[in-house]
Amino acid sequence: IGIADASCSFNTDQRYWNEDNQKKTVRFLESGHIKHITLDKKRNQRYDDNQMIAAEVDLRTEPRKVSFFINNQEQVNSVVGIPGSIRFIVYTLWRSASFTVTKFLKYDSSSVGGVSGSNSLDWGKEWISEDEEQDQGQEEESEGLEDKYDDVKQ
Repeated sequence: IGIADASCSFNTDQRYWNEDNQKKTVRFLESGHIKHITLDKKRNQRYDDNQMIAAEVDLRTEPRKVSFFINNQEQVNSVVGIPGSIRFIVYTLWRSASFTVTKFLKYDSSSVGGVSGSNSLDWGKEWISEDEEQDQGQEEESEGLEDKYDDVKQ
């Protein structure tokens, strides 16, 4: 499940992430990964068959936002800065797979409440993984220690 910029065009038997569409879509996969420009960098909870998956889009506030849910449980990662005009996308890998759209709703206000550890990812930017974030933090910490060591040596 995901969203696409309204300017995307999709052909029959073409994967929705082909060509330039990868940069114009956000996809929430069964593995929990959220894909956009970068692949496999951010992840929500994994979902399985027969679970209810939802995407809530808020186009009324700035920044515009898409949040994902599994069985009505809000997920940690959402995407902000989404385009003002979008399409919903659903893709199945197997010909025998199916899905059911249960409803489209228009809320007066967002039902997103935020969850512990929530994270907003920016549309149109490359995302880094949690491991890369930790590495950056350790590098910055090391550089700070090196600066202190240099001050002590002098």
